[in-house]
Amino acid sequence: MLGYSLTIAAISIVLCFILSNSVMNELLVIWCILASLTLLLMWSRYSELLYIFLFVPFMLIIGFAIARNEQAPLETKLKFFDGFVMGGHRGSPESAPENSLAALKAAQYEGCQLVEFDVQLTSDGIPIILHDDNTYRTTGIKREVSSSVLSEIAGLPLLTVNGINDTIPTLDDVITFCMRNNLKMIFDIKGMNDLLVRELARIIQDKNLYTSAIISSFSPAVPYFVKKADPNILTGFTNRRALYGFLTEDGSVDRGVWWNQWFLELMDDFLLLVLRSFLLPDFLGVDMLLLNHRDISHSIVTESAKRGMQVVAWTVNDKYEMNYMSKVLKIPFLTDIPKLFEG
Repeated sequence: MLGYSLTIAAISIVLCFILSNSVMNELLVIWCILASLTLLLMWSRYSELLYIFLFVPFMLIIGFAIARNEQAPLETKLKFFDGFVMGGHRGSPESAPENSLAALKAAQYEGCQLVEFDVQLTSDGIPIILHDDNTYRTTGIKREVSSSVLSEIAGLPLLTVNGINDTIPTLDDVITFCMRNNLKMIFDIKGMNDLLVRELARIIQDKNLYTSAIISSFSPAVPYFVKKADPNILTGFTNRRALYGFLTEDGSVDRGVWWNQWFLELMDDFLLLVLRSFLLPDFLGVDMLLLNHRDISHSIVTESAKRGMQVVAWTVNDKYEMNYMSKVLKIPFLTDIPKLFEG
């Protein structure tokens, strides 16, 4: 009986994979595997396991429906994305020091309608603009952001780029500049920080930035809890293929070592599955998918739009690819070199 059940299950899985590959539907793969395993448990009469196997997916469905977030109001999304064609990734880092006010000014001068920048909290709870965990790469002086107070970080001179000097700004400095110059903003948050999430929600509320700022992160927890703090705030989910398994976009440098690399790549496969099936974006209630330019296709742009999500590409540094994103796919993009765009 067990051998017969295994044979049926194996045949079912093979047929389901063939079918799923023809329609490119990852969810169908999951359904077929679950159906095959259920059949196996029924034929082998493992009733206790069968009850568990049937109960857990049911509870997951109920939990998904209860805990999921809703997207921000349509009017808010339309106002934010209206007119957004090109954004400066950390400003215009080829023209001025990255994440500086000078870089933001250069980005606007070179045609950007939006700037993206990285936000972190100092040890005394003040948001500053810096990409790395410490200041060494951009200033030549090593200070850990999480263990330094504002007076030790803000105002540090950044390394000169193209003869331009500037210092590390606070978030308040950047918001003031963007509001005065009608620049929209993407707040990039590297990882979940409850204090930072609550502080950003408060700032957006106090300054009424609902239609001019969006919070995005590689960490799903960030957009999820931002929406819990205020469902009217625009949020995004940032992603690239092989995020956990590889340090580089092209997958040439492993992130782990031999004993855990397989697990990291398994996490990447799972993330790709829940992203492309829209299970994760739908659950988070995000309004934007900020995807690596290598991972964008016409189908994901179209399907995202149907679900109320705007796809934005990062980081596009080739003028021909810029034209493809803007004129063919008709989506906005982030770039390090805004002056290349001829649109």
